[in-house]
Amino acid sequence: MLPEKVARSADELRERLDAGVLSRLGRVELDQGVTFAFEVAVRIALADLDDLSSHQQRGEYVSAGRWRDVAEEVERLHGLAMVRA
Repeated sequence: MLPEKVARSADELRERLDAGVLSRLGRVELDQGVTFAFEVAVRIALADLDDLSSHQQRGEYVSAGRWRDVAEEVERLHGLAMVRA
């Protein structure tokens, strides 16, 4: 399950994405040295979050570890977005 704080962070990232703010934030590393445009990285993290939520809504099992990984990525990107904006 997604903590409320992470849900708020995801909502704020969606708002900034819709406003076009994230396209100006350069590049960010996602995993093992792979970098993406900040906007793309946020889209990936939010898509992962939406995917997990869809599985849960259908009653499918999602491991706590997977929730944690995605939540940590959303929080990390949110923190960076606040600093870079």
